Formats: sequence, structure tokens, C-alpha cells
Amino acid sequence: MKKLFLLCLLLIGCGVDGDDGSSTLYSPKYTGIKEQATITANNNVDLTIGSLQGIDISFFFEFNIKINNLKVKEQETRTEAIIKKNGVIPGECSGNIEYKLIIDEKTGNFTGDFIFNDYCEAKTIVDGSVPIDGIFILDKNEFEILNINLTNLSFKNFVILNGDISIDYKGAPIETLILSNFLIKEKDKTEIHWIKEYLLNITDNDILFEINSVSGKYYNPIYGYIEVFVLDNVVYSINEEWPKEGIILNKGAAGASTILEVIDDISYIIKADRNGDNIYEIISEPFLWGDL
Repeated sequence: MKKLFLLCLLLIGCGVDGDDGSSTLYSPKYTGIKEQATITANNNVDLTIGSLQGIDISFFFEFNIKINNLKVKEQETRTEAIIKKNGVIPGECSGNIEYKLIIDEKTGNFTGDFIFNDYCEAKTIVDGSVPIDGIFILDKNEFEILNINLTNLSFKNFVILNGDISIDYKGAPIETLILSNFLIKEKDKTEIHWIKEYLLNITDNDILFEINSVSGKYYNPIYGYIEVFVLDNVVYSINEEWPKEGIILNKGAAGASTILEVIDDISYIIKADRNGDNIYEIISEPFLWGDL
């Protein structure tokens, strides 16, 4: 519990954002429906896939920053207890991340920037620059707390408009915690979606990453929000874009729910219980991850 409280304190804007999905420092804001969504035959797929974005994007940052600590090539300078680190993290398939850190040698507190130059990892491409801060462990050359201020960060089909992700590595490799709040929209559309207070608990080893728990809300501007949970651990193989097993539960109004059930790292199905009787009367044909 102390760790979760510290994570919230260190998150930029945690506890001070309004009911529009963004800090007063940023625009635009969420203006869509704010009531809990009624799950129907027509919207269950859109709601389920939308809720997945908060998990997928949060996991992308933890996955890549931790993995690539081993790949960093950097320059370091020291001046009066201030350390400056500049380096480049190469992408798996193309591009890179440039980073610039200014670290207080006594406390480990740092500020800096990540610059994503069409950075590609596990087939995901990201472009844009984001300010960062947190705590850096100098003798281990790794982050203890990493806060990422997200503004106009471009992915393949969507843009993160503004928000924050905070990653707590203190329990790593046994446990990593991620807290995410951000606004997002598809590149060819104007509607803004809200990923609100997603908290992920992740464990990993040299072969697998497992998302053990998720809590948070996904707000769809047309339908309203659903609450997001993990029923069975969502498991990723190292360097794979999509999970190979796991079940994600989404709760709507009046006890209704949907389930995203992973078949493998190629496909998944979605089930919907529209009336809250725990009977999933709608079961989709398999969807391909590659179509997202």
C-alpha cells in the first residue's frame, strides 16, 4: 500500500486532475459521455478494444524502457554534483529513442527528455518528444521511478494528446507498477477517448512479461465508461507485440460485462453479457491482433 501511495504522489497530476481527463495545464479535454456504459450488441466490441489501449500503451513503455536499459549507448559528464547523461536506445526494427537526463548525484532526482524518432519495437512505431522526471539509481544505471509527461506522441493509428504515465521499478524484476492517465484519439477522427487511472501490476523474467492485475476506467466519448480488470494473467513473450494468453474483463452498467479472451499471439475473441446474468450470450468470431 505504501508503494501505491508513493506512486500516486510521484505521478504528475495525480489527484489534481478535473473530471475532464486532463490537467488544467493541458488541452484538449474529454467532453464525451461520463456515465457508465450500457453494453449492447452494437457497442461491445468497440468498448472492449478501446479498453485494451490503456493496457497496451502502458505496457509498451514499461516493456521497452526496461528491456533497453541493456542496450543503451551514452555519454556522461559531471559538474558540481550534477550528472548529465545523453544516449541513444536503438529500436528493434528501426528508429531510436534519444534521451537526455540531468541527475542530482546526491538524491538521484532527475529531469530530462525522451525523443522517439520513429522508434520501432515489436512492430509498434512511436514518434515524438516527451519530458520525463523521477529517480535514477546511478550505481545500477537504471530508473527507480520514471514519470513520463505525454503530449502529442504519435503511434501507428492514434495520437496520445496529453497525460502521464508513472512507472515504479522498485520491486523489479519481481514487480513493476504502472499508473496511467491520458487522452487519446485515432488519427483520422476527432473524438477523444480517456484512459483514466489505469494501475497495472507486472512481473517478468528473461522470457515472459505477465500483467497480473489491472484496475481503471476507459471512457468512450459515445457510450460512456467501463471498468477494466484482469481475470487471468495477460502474458507476453519477450519482443512480441501481442499477448499469447490471458482474459480481460470490462464491467458496464447494470452488471453487464464483456470479456476479451486471448487465443494466442495471433488472435482473440470477445464475449458479451448484456443483462448481467453472467451468461455471455454474444461470442464473436476470432479477431486478428494484426488488424488493430
